[in-house]
Amino acid sequence: MIENRLRELRRRFFQELPDRLEAIRGFWVAALDDADEEASATALKHHVHSLVGAAGTFGFDSLGAGARALEELLTPLSGPDRSLDEETVKQVSRLLDEIMTEIAQADSDSEDISLFNGFPFVRRGYRGSTVFVVEDEDALAEEIRAQLAYYGYDAIVFKNPEEAGARAATQPPALIMLDIMFDAGLDAGLDLAKRMREENADIPIMALTARADFDARLKAVRAHVDAYVVKPIDMSELIDQIDQLCGSVEKDPYRVLVVDDSPSLSAFFSEVLERAGIRTKMVNDPLFTLDEIAEFRPELILMDVYMPLCSGIELAAIIRQQASSLGTPIVFLSSETSLDHQINALKAGGDEFLTKPILPEHLVTVCLSRLTRARETRRLITQDSLTGALNHTAGTEHLNTEMVRTAREGQVLSAAMIDIDDFKSINDRFGHPTGDRVIRTLARLLRQRLRRSDAVSRYGGEEFLVILPDTDADSARAILDETRVEFSKIRFQHTAGVFTSTFSGGVGDTSSNRSASALTKAADDALYRAKRSGKNRLCGS
Repeated sequence: MIENRLRELRRRFFQELPDRLEAIRGFWVAALDDADEEASATALKHHVHSLVGAAGTFGFDSLGAGARALEELLTPLSGPDRSLDEETVKQVSRLLDEIMTEIAQADSDSEDISLFNGFPFVRRGYRGSTVFVVEDEDALAEEIRAQLAYYGYDAIVFKNPEEAGARAATQPPALIMLDIMFDAGLDAGLDLAKRMREENADIPIMALTARADFDARLKAVRAHVDAYVVKPIDMSELIDQIDQLCGSVEKDPYRVLVVDDSPSLSAFFSEVLERAGIRTKMVNDPLFTLDEIAEFRPELILMDVYMPLCSGIELAAIIRQQASSLGTPIVFLSSETSLDHQINALKAGGDEFLTKPILPEHLVTVCLSRLTRARETRRLITQDSLTGALNHTAGTEHLNTEMVRTAREGQVLSAAMIDIDDFKSINDRFGHPTGDRVIRTLARLLRQRLRRSDAVSRYGGEEFLVILPDTDADSARAILDETRVEFSKIRFQHTAGVFTSTFSGGVGDTSSNRSASALTKAADDALYRAKRSGKNRLCGS
């Protein structure tokens, strides 16, 4: 269990305390022997500062307070004279003796560590497929129900909020979609949302409304609804939001790089973030940070300020020199309380400054807030607005990245070019909105059927690039052929009639194509052969 791992880290820290204190005493003696020796004074201040943050983090509050008092006494060592008066020297020596005595008399479980308790998992899993639709407009309710069924959701329609609330109390759905305005009042839907929140009902709520005014949105926020959708409804966007709220689309875990020269502290913060469903990687030597960023591709960097050889402020400036890391949030975590120092850290490229010790839930909340916004910003930049797949530029960049990784690891990678057959005739007969629905459906089907390590990019119009790492061309063809068969069975509804659609594809792999351009050309040539051979098929390069 997570609590046991955190307690073990605490015990390990406690066992290291005598050595930490002896190191501090050694640097203190060296600094006294040679007041002009900057290295000893710098090492002394670093070790004391590190002890301040670590002691508080692991719940040794009195030790942390003593270490902070010691740090304040040593402040003159940072001044131009780097000297201490006789009284201060006595105070430092006396305080060191008191701390050593306290450690000798204590044990690893001597203080309360409620810091670790009562911290719940943050990320929600799959909630199910039942959706309550609270809507008194019959035609719209039926349209929503039919569309949700098409995407695998079981919608139950209610005409008034009270009936939906009563059913939710005994049979909780995965999601409640409700209109705001009913005969009972302009805000009757929001009244239900507010009541459910007051009753601690953990059910996502989506507001559906024709009202786009500020007042309505503010009331929805105060009622703690999870999403706000303005009519007329874009069904594709609606489904995407439902997927997110119901947890039916498994997200890649957020990635956080933890940079701290203290192994015990970096392990502690990593454990806390891992519990919240966040992947972490630890760096205890700041000189390896750039290599780890290139390999791990973190979405957030959690960094200490005071580290030997290279401070966190200096490291942030170096990271910001890399164009690929300009948008990666950097959160500083330090026991530094000086506002001037904190502002300097932010000027160097930081986005947030947290002060140790910090409660686990506070750390997770800040990180998730930054991570969510960073990923959403990246999504808006890299995703195609119609399909949610990668756009052309992002798809090309992803292929180049995977090609480099594949070559480094000696693996094989496949790429496929997929194109919807006779798409122009679909647009001509049924209209562009229906054509867009066909494109969205294929994109969604590809994402559902492929692995999380695979990638789908809208290459242009009705054409997609599919990237399948660690997969040869024959295996890729088999996987995509199953998707081709499934897609051909989907029936699209239109007032002019029901119709189906198919796609053709070409597949190549890196066994005979060593560059991204050669690989995409091979796949494109194979796609051309598939079209010439009768369509609705896949060909290899």
